Amino acid sequence: MLSYRVDPMWGQPCSAYHLQYRFTDAALRHISAMQDKLDNAVGGLRRVPQPAIHLTVITLLHWRMGLEADEAWARNREGWARGLLQVCASTQPVSLSLNTVKALDTAIVLMTASCGSLQTLRRMIVSELALPRAVSVPNIAHTSLFRYGTLDVAEHGRPDSLVSASALDIRISEILLVRETRYPSLESEILARFRLAAC
Repeated sequence: MLSYRVDPMWGQPCSAYHLQYRFTDAALRHISAMQDKLDNAVGGLRRVPQPAIHLTVITLLHWRMGLEADEAWARNREGWARGLLQVCASTQPVSLSLNTVKALDTAIVLMTASCGSLQTLRRMIVSELALPRAVSVPNIAHTSLFRYGTLDVAEHGRPDSLVSASALDIRISEILLVRETRYPSLESEILARFRLAAC
């Protein structure tokens, strides 16, 4: 049985560096409609606000690094920017179909496990930027709809069963380099934009 965890970092200041995809307005309306259904049926959820909704391509420097994240960014930013330009220039846009709502231990997400092209892009970034082996490469593509504010959600068994996902088809043609300053991306600043080839 799934064990839910309330994330104590919600709303806390942090410093982390990510590559993210930001959704179109039409996609955000689609996501918001799914959030509405769960918001009305399940208690104890923290709804991810629209400006914070994103899909993480990969995390370059995690908030758990603390001040070391900013130090590592200062050392590597120029080389990483060149590497990202090279990778993106040689990579075609990535098409995904987010078609599953799933309750994970810390969040309810809209996701797909069929993300081979995105996985290829992630591996290329890790290789080109010579990222530490400790960098985690996700094996799914997802966006968080809710985090858990309380454990009341456990009363619903599997809250993801309360809403069926109509597939959200997206085309990733641009990725953003983002510094997250309030978790989970409730506040952030865009440092750079990278267009994928043939956009």
